[in-house]
Amino acid sequence: MLIKTNGPQFSLPKTGIANKMSLPFISSQFIRDNVRH
Repeated sequence: MLIKTNGPQFSLPKTGIANKMSLPFISSQFIRDNVRH
């Protein structure tokens, strides 16, 4: 998934989950949190 920072979804909280799955650095950190649990 390629999403540019110029997209408005980055500012919308509704797509917070989508951003975590789309952004690589956030996705990796999100996975680490799940692994800890």
